[in-house]
Amino acid sequence: MAGFVYRSPGGVVAFVNLPGRTGAVVRPVPRWGLASRSAPFPRVRLRYACHDTRRRRQVLAATELLPRDKVLKTLQTVQVAEEVAVRLVDLAIKATKNYQVVATDFFLRPNELHGMKQALESLAFVGVTSSGGYAAAERQIAAFYPKDFAPTPEQEQQVATTHCESQLLALELAGNFIFDRASHSDFLGALIGCSGLRRERFGDIIILGDRGAQVVVLKNDAETIRSSVKMVRSVTVRTRQLGSLAELEVQPPRTKTLTSVEASLRLDAVGSAGFGMSRTKMVEMIKNGDVHVNWVPVKSASRNVAEGDTITARGRGRLQVISIAITSRGRFRVELKRYI
Repeated sequence: MAGFVYRSPGGVVAFVNLPGRTGAVVRPVPRWGLASRSAPFPRVRLRYACHDTRRRRQVLAATELLPRDKVLKTLQTVQVAEEVAVRLVDLAIKATKNYQVVATDFFLRPNELHGMKQALESLAFVGVTSSGGYAAAERQIAAFYPKDFAPTPEQEQQVATTHCESQLLALELAGNFIFDRASHSDFLGALIGCSGLRRERFGDIIILGDRGAQVVVLKNDAETIRSSVKMVRSVTVRTRQLGSLAELEVQPPRTKTLTSVEASLRLDAVGSAGFGMSRTKMVEMIKNGDVHVNWVPVKSASRNVAEGDTITARGRGRLQVISIAITSRGRFRVELKRYI
């Protein structure tokens, strides 16, 4: 029976993927027996493999399959704090070694989640999925999982539902804010100040106008928040738990799609077209640090954008690069979605 073998300093992990069969075994392989191809370790053919699931978990536990330094470096490039980066990498390694799904017990910021997905995208062993309580949530709980747990998007979504959404619930802070309007910052300040919890323990805050706000929180923190948050600004609030996350009053984002033809994919060219401003003004905003690409500040106007990038400009909103095509004259037709 044939299988692929992955080399590590302590031996070789061999995976056999045939219909209904998966196995692993550790055996030392002479250096000359390894092929130059890697994914991410050099691999060779193996005639026999073990089909014992328990043995496979032991193999994974004994073998370092995740390039820690490489992942940490990727997270540093998107300005993830070192403390957070180490916590995330340790959880990903735990999921790989123990052959199980491991979820964070804190909410990730957009750049942290984007960086983790980017770092793990090319790895064959471990993936990451997430949920923040609703489809377009900005802050989300992440779950790391062995990729053969969820080879399809539907199964990945199931992992997110089971291991991320199951940790969450929604609270409503209701009060009469007609004469004393409260902003997002006001609600966040009250939540952190009264409960003593860190920002990472709170998900998105949804403002309900003069009626108050809703917030996604971890189930373990719900009682602390309910018992401690009694006032926002000068308004007394009643904190109650919603029946389900589906009761969140999330307004669908207002968007419009536009197309621009540019000579290059420079950030200043694409951004000025998408936000409807002069290129000079766009360059000025970039130099001032007011423009983010994928939630990371960018100060180079000549940086090229790519499909899937999210561009945010302070006071101007957000753009998403939907697609890029080359015209017959060698220019770039860029389709953008602008969030109004």
